[in-house]
Amino acid sequence: MKKIMLYILRGIGMGCTIFTLSCIVFDIIWKGSFLLDYWNYTKMAIGSMITGIAFYVPSLVYQNEKLSKALQVFIHMGIGLLTYLGVGCYVGWIPLQAGAWAVVAVIASAIAISFCIWFGFYLYYRQEAKRINAKIKEKQEI
Repeated sequence: MKKIMLYILRGIGMGCTIFTLSCIVFDIIWKGSFLLDYWNYTKMAIGSMITGIAFYVPSLVYQNEKLSKALQVFIHMGIGLLTYLGVGCYVGWIPLQAGAWAVVAVIASAIAISFCIWFGFYLYYRQEAKRINAKIKEKQEI
């Protein structure tokens, strides 16, 4: 339970960080015309926390060595992306009123960004495993 709470808090932190950076980028691109009035900011901030949790907590699946790597990725990304789609439609990240192509573009972008972040973590943890294995091998030779 302690580990799940830690993952929830990390997910909230990750979601809030990505939300803040996204807001900064949109504000720079649209030069101040990116407004979050009424309760849109709060709605989007809570949505980013939920989405962060939905992407971070399911990463626990990688600790189950009985599942294939492909199934682990499918479970992790499936939960995260489905949650993003639901939250995105509700808070306005997915512009349903802008037409089908806009919706497809936003969804494709979300999938691409999600997999880029996932791939970055994958490369990091693969490098960590190599480093740890090298240290173990070094200790065995002594």
